Amino acid sequence: EKEQRAWQKAEEESRKAAAILRQEVEKLREERQDLDRQVSNQERQSRRHHSRTSTLQPRPPDSGSSAHRSTVMEVDLRTEGKPQMEEKELEDSSSGSSNEYYEQEPPAHIKQRLASLQQAARFSVRQDLR
Repeated sequence: EKEQRAWQKAEEESRKAAAILRQEVEKLREERQDLDRQVSNQERQSRRHHSRTSTLQPRPPDSGSSAHRSTVMEVDLRTEGKPQMEEKELEDSSSGSSNEYYEQEPPAHIKQRLASLQQAARFSVRQDLR
């Protein structure tokens, strides 16, 4: 009987954790949709007036694939004149274009966050967000 109760408790906990993860995933999805909308707005604007000094070119929403990341590198090379590693760009918020970078590049972050959430699967889940 003790064993059964332990199992029930464990199942309950995992159900709770799963529910929390689902909520977080839903939040991230909504967040990403907002970001995608911002990107498509920026795309419309940039088609109207093409400035030569645009910091980062908007790109279509994508799941953070390797092809997507190579696009980021190309944009960095073209606009900043010196190659920068993507990791630096992600963590370094002191560079001027970092805010725009974040607005237009949600997928990689979301993947990292989700990975860390799934590893955590505990109640420290909220700390993984922001």
